[in-house]
Amino acid sequence: MKARIYKLTEYLQRVEERLSLEQQRERPNGFALLHLKLLRLRIRNTLSRAIQRLAKPQVQAT
Repeated sequence: MKARIYKLTEYLQRVEERLSLEQQRERPNGFALLHLKLLRLRIRNTLSRAIQRLAKPQVQAT
């Protein structure tokens, strides 16, 4: 596994853990929820692009 994919996977796990903890709170912070959800989306997109480049190395990213 490439180092970048490993790091992104680790970051994604941390963000998802914090997101679940924030959602379980009695009064969750709306701004924290929004930030964590957007961060999770960005990490997922970056991770999928990295995996696609790993699967198809001849295709250049535009």
